[in-house]
Amino acid sequence: VRIAAWPTAERADHVATIIMNRPERKNAFTVEMFDVLGDTLRRAAADPQVRCIVLTGAGDAFSSGLDLVEAAAQADRLDSIAFSFEAERSPAIILQQIDVPVIAAINGAAAGYAVGMAINADIRVMARAARLVPATKRNLLPESGDTWLLPRLVGWEQAARFYFLGEDMTGEQALAAGVVSELADDSAATKLR
Repeated sequence: VRIAAWPTAERADHVATIIMNRPERKNAFTVEMFDVLGDTLRRAAADPQVRCIVLTGAGDAFSSGLDLVEAAAQADRLDSIAFSFEAERSPAIILQQIDVPVIAAINGAAAGYAVGMAINADIRVMARAARLVPATKRNLLPESGDTWLLPRLVGWEQAARFYFLGEDMTGEQALAAGVVSELADDSAATKLR
């Protein structure tokens, strides 16, 4: 099933796989995509045939977070967008609300908002070559609940290093810190999509 060209959703064997499908931009989010992904997550969770949701990215990235190029092009609309934003429609919030377990299959880089998306999942599996890139690396503020969740997963000091120093976290580091529960070989991560 193709949903508004982004994301794609598939269901097989009681598993709904939601693929953030914009590989030419490393699956970066446009403003409109937040609503589409949130609605897709809610629909998958409401399907009585779905027992698990896998969230992953197309191509070689999980998601590069907010599309900063698109956001800059819409700078004149950002005030109206900000005032019309409804937190309960945010994919990161929806991940906390739905009852169906969600597995984040982090097949490549997850940056900025995508870090929060991954951390808000119930279980995280990460490709060995993937990395988590904090929003602070681009002088942005993390905004998807990850600053609350990450210290609870890894402790204050490791979370502070991640955000304050803007240090990427590799798959091996994420496993050692307890951010992910399993590493997948890069070829296996490709099969998750």
